[in-house]
Amino acid sequence: TPIVIAQADIRYSNDPASPADLRIVTDGSWVTHPSPNKLLGKWGMGSMGGELWDARKEIPDWNLPSCDLSTWRPATVYTPSLVLSAQNTYPNRKHDEIHPVAIEECGDGSYRVDMGVNFAGWIEADLRGEPGDRIDLLYSEREYLEMTFRNYSACILGESGRCTFRNRFNYGSGRWITIKGLREKPRLSDIRGWMVRTDYPDAASFVCSDDLQNWIYDRVKWTFENLSIGGYVVDCPQRERLGYGDAAFLTCETGMFNYALGSFYTKWMQDWRDVQGRMSNMGPRIGGGILPHTAPTYDGGGGPAWGGCVVTLPWLVYNHYGDRRILEENFMVISRWLDFLDSHTKKGILKRWGGDWDYLAD
Repeated sequence: TPIVIAQADIRYSNDPASPADLRIVTDGSWVTHPSPNKLLGKWGMGSMGGELWDARKEIPDWNLPSCDLSTWRPATVYTPSLVLSAQNTYPNRKHDEIHPVAIEECGDGSYRVDMGVNFAGWIEADLRGEPGDRIDLLYSEREYLEMTFRNYSACILGESGRCTFRNRFNYGSGRWITIKGLREKPRLSDIRGWMVRTDYPDAASFVCSDDLQNWIYDRVKWTFENLSIGGYVVDCPQRERLGYGDAAFLTCETGMFNYALGSFYTKWMQDWRDVQGRMSNMGPRIGGGILPHTAPTYDGGGGPAWGGCVVTLPWLVYNHYGDRRILEENFMVISRWLDFLDSHTKKGILKRWGGDWDYLAD
């Protein structure tokens, strides 16, 4: 069941520090209606899917006072035992608008769009056809494959036979987009893309007289940016999208030397505190100091170094910024993790725990 908690503070003055003149919160007065948007795929390993936009179900004035709410239904109020914490880092934003460099007509009537670069983010596609036509968009990071790891979206055209598909809740990853279901070849100007990432600012830049060094530096930054959506670093944007602990300490120095990431890593450490006591999202919360291999996603495989990022990441952040708060806030998660390791040690050597993917013998 999709669940949302929201609060909107409205001020009639321009002073953001003044108290709210009107506060709107989610409660039983809210109403709901089926959306034109449907999520595709399983949102699991190798099947992250995308979105289906059905333009036949659009409600043009859904966000205006003129909207007829007679067919809308009251929202159901849930009271889950969840602790809500503020998002204390930058939001996701669109960056680097990307335009296709070529469109190839394939033998089966589909069209293959070359965006010129691998990226993780959103696309916008102007689509034309007959009412009710379904148009599929398949994402691939490999030139010889039509789709990789079931990254795909789709659009069903409404009465006008025209629709602009836009990502809203999921993102794609790759360089090539195969479009199926069109009745005519799209124009280059019909397709646009954006890399989407956490909106942290730059902290440094580098350039030298060696073109190869400049290219390597540029690609390292591009890779880091494409893996940092949602306030944490993922292993890959197409297959797993998990916040692996090893990715934290392997990339954080590269990150901090190039971007302002104090709040980014403060937020990620809060995610690790939230998942402590659980091995995976399929298992129960067993308590104690055990850590999964990823946060906030608490899934995937690894070993002691993965959860051990709760020790190394705060220490490296402290050394870079000199801010003791990240050590103070995470002292107990570190202590509990070390106690857990001590309880699984024999003659100074860690013993295996969990399943096949929970300890990779390192």
